[in-house]
Amino acid sequence: MDYKNVFIEIIDVKIKYDTYDFNDGEEGWTSLGIINSRIYDVLELTGGVSMQFIDHENIETGTIKQIR
Repeated sequence: MDYKNVFIEIIDVKIKYDTYDFNDGEEGWTSLGIINSRIYDVLELTGGVSMQFIDHENIETGTIKQIR
């Protein structure tokens, strides 16, 4: 089945560094916030097209384990 649109709403970007244990709990997440909070059609982000969701955020040095 081909879809014409797939919409998602981005309201925040969170990262989890490798310094925290490997459980899937909520502790250890750092919110980066979101500048361009709105609904996006992810099918428009194909073929090398990208979208910047955050601006000027300092991310600490280290290994990022997860992004959501």
